[in-house]
Amino acid sequence: MEEALCPKIGMEFQSEDEAYNFYNRYGLVVGFSVRKDYLNKDKDGVVTSGRYTCCKEGFKPRYEGDVKPKRTRAETKTGCEAKMGIILNRETMKYQVRDLEYP
Repeated sequence: MEEALCPKIGMEFQSEDEAYNFYNRYGLVVGFSVRKDYLNKDKDGVVTSGRYTCCKEGFKPRYEGDVKPKRTRAETKTGCEAKMGIILNRETMKYQVRDLEYP
């Protein structure tokens, strides 16, 4: 894979959308879809931190009443651990990659 497409801790982005688009392009190349897990905002509505994860992150919960479902569906949550966390550097007002898990 091309070096410029691989995310690294400390990478900087001008905006939260730029970081999301970068990770989404990376996910398409590697073979997974990306969703926004969470975004934290300050009182002015500025995103201060967030995390993007694979759309298949986690597992579907099982409930006590799920003895015999009416219909079975394909599993959509497979426990993929791919994620990228960002945080706003208040000095430069740029978003930095703070944590990273590869698929």
